[in-house]
Amino acid sequence: MKKWNKQFNLVIVTVILYVIVMFLIVLTKYTNFQYNALDLGIFTDVMKETLNGNLLNSTIQGHNYFGDHFTPIIFLLMPVFWLFKSSLTLLIVQIIVIALGACPLYLISTEIIKEEKWKRLIVVLYLLNPSIWMMNLFEFHLLPMVLPIVFFLYYFYLKDKWLQFIIFLFLALMVREDVALLLIPFGVMFWLQKQKKYAYVTIISSVVWLMGSLVLISYFDQQTAKFLGYFSLEKLMNLGQIELVLGLLLPLAFFPLIKWRYLLLGVLVYFEYAMLGGLGAIVIRGHYATLFLIPIFLSIIFVFKDFENKKIKMLNWLGVGFPLILALATIYTWYFMGPIQELNKIERPLEEKQVIREMIEQVRGGKNVLTSYTFAPYLAANNNVYSLHYFMLGSQQYSEKKYLTPSEFDFVVIHESDLAEYVLQYQNHSFYGQNYLGGWERLNNILDEYGVVNLGEGNYLLARSGDKQITARDAQFEGYITLNRVGMTESVVYGEFERIISLEE
Repeated sequence: MKKWNKQFNLVIVTVILYVIVMFLIVLTKYTNFQYNALDLGIFTDVMKETLNGNLLNSTIQGHNYFGDHFTPIIFLLMPVFWLFKSSLTLLIVQIIVIALGACPLYLISTEIIKEEKWKRLIVVLYLLNPSIWMMNLFEFHLLPMVLPIVFFLYYFYLKDKWLQFIIFLFLALMVREDVALLLIPFGVMFWLQKQKKYAYVTIISSVVWLMGSLVLISYFDQQTAKFLGYFSLEKLMNLGQIELVLGLLLPLAFFPLIKWRYLLLGVLVYFEYAMLGGLGAIVIRGHYATLFLIPIFLSIIFVFKDFENKKIKMLNWLGVGFPLILALATIYTWYFMGPIQELNKIERPLEEKQVIREMIEQVRGGKNVLTSYTFAPYLAANNNVYSLHYFMLGSQQYSEKKYLTPSEFDFVVIHESDLAEYVLQYQNHSFYGQNYLGGWERLNNILDEYGVVNLGEGNYLLARSGDKQITARDAQFEGYITLNRVGMTESVVYGEFERIISLEE
């Protein structure tokens, strides 16, 4: 027991080191104002609105967040956000929660693997997995919270701890409605292992929760769950599926395929994303990978078990080359799957940082602010923030419903590169394309009413008291871009834009 405690303490130390390193990296990205994909801003907005008495409202989205996803676990974060009212708080929570996934993963390994060195290696492989890093480096999402929860659920299943299992089952379902698609196959596995009690409660609870969640999402959004319209059987066969499978398995050198039955735990989640067109790199480089990583790491644990027991001829032949290949695969994918590239993009020029910081300080708390992506997470905790891109589109996300805003704003804040993203994302978008051109007219109509009070490095802060006017126009793009399966832009864009904003003297 003392030896086990000592080894587990080493795992805790490893997790703490990971948290410290990741916090320093995330803090660098945060202070460089590089959280510009809107998700962090939305969650900060929802937290602030809830604490102000507007339950789960989002001024950025224009509706209740439960109209997107049914995620009641968000209420567990409210006390932390109340103490430290900042979008950075959410990023720190995310780092800690993802890192904690290593602890139950180690405990599962202790039930299955004998040699301590392989248990520790699994912890390291988890903490260095490129998708795990990209979850932390991208934005904030609730879905990664399921990592430690489901690992604990499986651990308590192995230990036959019924009460603890039930607690973590419902915690997992509370994270997001589609977690049920992961838990249903778990229930089937429990049934095949003749654990009927665990099987029935898992399957029945997951199906009922999923169906109920879809009804609630439709209720809160006042329409049929909007994301369902993007699912199609026609999208099942495309290159995105290959990209998805290769990208998820390559960091572990495809060894999880040896225990392919455990990979089947992710089969319903796979079909969920496949019917969206595969998504490929978007899954691998973000929070969507969460529900795949759980089956993958359970698979690799059982691969190590067979390696120890010399049951697989290929692993016997590889010998110590097996863990070496795993290490090399992780290093290789670190460069080609995102973390290295993402780390290289964190720094923003000092002059631009200073301008953005000044503008954020000028927008005092409690104001109505229309803002582009870059400023949203930094203003959402203390202001009523409205999204410039939804304003330009004139409608809410994947909806025909009008995007509602105040009759006037105290400030309008624009980062010119965010308008370039508007071009890339929506010019030829299957859903928003019809609204695209009208967006420039809507933007210029409101720009006519505001003047510049601060500008610099492609950033513009406008208010009614400003004197100089700006106009915006549809930009031409020289070069090429790569688009993912739902029309969003990939992380690498080649080419240059014409100037979008013109200053009128």
